[in-house]
Amino acid sequence: MRRTFALALAALSCAPLARSQQTPVIRAEANEILVDVVVRDRSGKLVRGLKQTDFTVREAGVSQPLTSLRELRGPSTVTPGAAEVAEEVKVQATVRDAVRDASAMRVNRQIRLVSMVFERLGQDGRRIAREAALEFLERDYGPNVYYAVISVDQGFRFLQSYTNDREKLRTVIDKFGTMAPTDFANEFTAGSVNEGGAARLTNAVVAALNTGNRASAVDAQFSNTPQVDLSALASQQMARSEANMREFALMLTRDQLGKISVFSLWAVIDSLAKLPGRKSVLYFSEGLVMPNGVWDQFRGLVSAANRANVTIYAVDARGLSPQSEQAPATAMMAAAANRSANYQLFEDALLDERFQMRTADMTLDSIRANAQQSLRELAESTGGYLLANVNDFRPAIRKLSEEFHSYYELTYRPVNTVYDGRFRPIEVKVNRKDVVIQARNGYFALPAIEGQMVFPYEVPLLHALSKPQPPADLEFRSAIVPFTFEGGVQRASLIFDLPLSGVEFTKVDETRTRTNLSVLALVKDEQGHVVTKLSRNVPLEQPADRVEGFRKGRFIVTRPLELPPGRYTLETAAADHEGNRFAVRRSVHVIVAPPEGPTLSGLAMLRRVEPMSADPDPADPLHMKGARIVPTLNEKVSREPNNMVSVYLVACPKDGEDAPELVIDMLRDGKLVRRDKRPIENATVVPYIARTPVGGLEPGRYELRATLMQGKRIAQRSIPVTIE
Repeated sequence: MRRTFALALAALSCAPLARSQQTPVIRAEANEILVDVVVRDRSGKLVRGLKQTDFTVREAGVSQPLTSLRELRGPSTVTPGAAEVAEEVKVQATVRDAVRDASAMRVNRQIRLVSMVFERLGQDGRRIAREAALEFLERDYGPNVYYAVISVDQGFRFLQSYTNDREKLRTVIDKFGTMAPTDFANEFTAGSVNEGGAARLTNAVVAALNTGNRASAVDAQFSNTPQVDLSALASQQMARSEANMREFALMLTRDQLGKISVFSLWAVIDSLAKLPGRKSVLYFSEGLVMPNGVWDQFRGLVSAANRANVTIYAVDARGLSPQSEQAPATAMMAAAANRSANYQLFEDALLDERFQMRTADMTLDSIRANAQQSLRELAESTGGYLLANVNDFRPAIRKLSEEFHSYYELTYRPVNTVYDGRFRPIEVKVNRKDVVIQARNGYFALPAIEGQMVFPYEVPLLHALSKPQPPADLEFRSAIVPFTFEGGVQRASLIFDLPLSGVEFTKVDETRTRTNLSVLALVKDEQGHVVTKLSRNVPLEQPADRVEGFRKGRFIVTRPLELPPGRYTLETAAADHEGNRFAVRRSVHVIVAPPEGPTLSGLAMLRRVEPMSADPDPADPLHMKGARIVPTLNEKVSREPNNMVSVYLVACPKDGEDAPELVIDMLRDGKLVRRDKRPIENATVVPYIARTPVGGLEPGRYELRATLMQGKRIAQRSIPVTIE
């Protein structure tokens, strides 16, 4: 979509502009789609001189009236004939005139912006990428071509902001290609690049990563608890637990790598969307990891690139490789099958929804484990292509450089103006025979949420939230549970909890069923602005004989929050797509600064504690060293022998005062029926799991009240509990 915006060329230039020079303003009409098109004949020559009447555009099969056509020309890399030579001389003369005439810079749509993104390259990959990037720079011409150099590894580094100083660019690219990765990280630190664009892009990446939830498919939160003693586990259970940790860590690693790739590129695209001209990303990678858990974000990235008119050209920096690209997919599929067979030995396999969901995730991951195929799909879906399986990229780079400067720019206003979240394919044709057309393949019709990314699966949930009579076809709960107050902000967890007992499963065949669950939770401030979002989509295929065991689980998603004091509204929508059922809940949460003295967090019912081998995330209050807390909003506890009511809390005693004591009371109709007193550590932050047995308690509704006592001062919280 084209937007109205202003561009200060000083932000793109190395030298500051004189104060008397006016900043050009570029205006474009809203709701207009712009498509860059490259047309070649069968011999690879660019087809030039086409008119608007030569093109037809169809969106989702519907013809679209063109509002404009513009042809931009650069030098050809294909050996021309006499007529083409004469034409090329005219083109080059125009370029030279543009170089001499500074006023040509005001033709802002002729600006070319090229973002060179280098992601997770080994030493050989750096060398190959360096050679290809320098070769591309040699094809550069004109004052209105600007390059940025970006490195993506465990973090995001803006190595060179947009500039047309080729010497600067060569220096940065050369240093990147020749240094060892550790030396390079020390040489180029995030703090050493202080241009505004770098900070904005880095913040965008961080915000995007935080947009992702902190949960695996079901009940598997990134969370932590106090140290857990595993010595009581049987050897078989211990082996299973360790295997779960290893598999879950690998799954999280794949997801995290995929998110870093997607959101780093998305940050670049989001910044370029506000700028005019030909916008391209030259993406150097050794393969794109795109597991099932990141697939929706990947599709959203492609759509965002297409709406922003950004073309991605991917370069597989592994060069010519003897290894089959399908080998990782085959190995992963075999591992998933082996895992499923092995776990049938355990009695509770049918009851372990985490196991079933992770096996399903592994199976779906194997389908997309071909890292080169993901690169190709990313490039071709945005109107570019993949350069791969060669050690000498020079011929392909020359052709690529030609496309950056010679293309047609089509615009049209979509006939369909409804944001329905569906993918709208774009098909471009010309009334010439034997030509090859290269253009972006379509976009998702998505509404905008200020400061937030919108994914296709969220659109039905947004529609549900907008209905005057909110649907209530599903049972679920959502809440913001506060934990610690630090630095003027409340650290909390947003928790979504849906029982799987009523979820619809559709028969695929005699042995398989499928289901699809989605959740969208928006936290809005008093002005109605969305300050954070929790979002998750889980499409699954499930063996038919495991459905009943699966129904005994819960779909739990969490994400950490940091909220300054104020009044917030939590709007949550959930969907069971196979059952075509939706539900919406709204609640108000007020954040206030705590008084002086000891403080106590909110209380979260505990579903389970999971061992965790990875380092805890300090931003997540459910993370502790060695374990993760999986909370639940289900207040019901069965009255079985040896069963316990378990809650997770964080106590914050006042430093330097009397020894703190935690009191756990069970009350019914306001009357005390049980009390436990426990001394706790006199530390600044004390995570704690409080347990009280249900034995001796009659069925009914109770209040569990926790009181932190320190001398004469107390802090108190409570939570309802139902004994069944």
